[in-house]
Amino acid sequence: MSTALRKIQTVEVNPAKVGDLQEPSSTQEFEPDGSNVVSVFENLDSAHRRDLVEELAAIVPGIASIEPTRLADRQTLRFKQRTQSGIREFYAKQMSDGTLRALAILVAVMQQTAPGLLVIEEPEVAIHLGALRTLVDILQSQPNGAQILITTHSADIVDALPVDSLRVVWTQDDASHIAPVSEHSKEPVRRGLITPGELLRADALDPAI
Repeated sequence: MSTALRKIQTVEVNPAKVGDLQEPSSTQEFEPDGSNVVSVFENLDSAHRRDLVEELAAIVPGIASIEPTRLADRQTLRFKQRTQSGIREFYAKQMSDGTLRALAILVAVMQQTAPGLLVIEEPEVAIHLGALRTLVDILQSQPNGAQILITTHSADIVDALPVDSLRVVWTQDDASHIAPVSEHSKEPVRRGLITPGELLRADALDPAI
């Protein structure tokens, strides 16, 4: 059991931590709040950095490059972004919370010491709908072998995933429970009569119990 737990990593990104000036670190393991995102990004090889920039650009249009930058004894990331007035440079602190959250999630997924199971807590926070759908598509297509579990209250994320991959979590008798979606909830989804997200909004995405 202890070996299995060591292979699980939970990511709950704090955009303020991602944007702050960070201390350099030799660790290759992503900190759950994103407080060492610069070091982990710096440890990626050039191909993974390039892929990450392309994926972030699909979520945040105009992103052209991301580079680690030293400021005295601290470090941050410097972004180049295409705007109507040309390419502009921004430090991480100047980027939106949604951009920083998406960046940190992608870095966590691509980290060199990828866990067996990566749990991403509520990625929908501060990320707008169009970008959120793109992020979920990117997470589903990651080739690094790590299994990704998303915890969410977002009907839009639920709609972006196959109904058979969904699990329902509920509390009963002071305990948390988890189960697949019930067959009576799946059937109208398979027939195209309703979406899983619409069932969630109606509090009708029932567990198989």
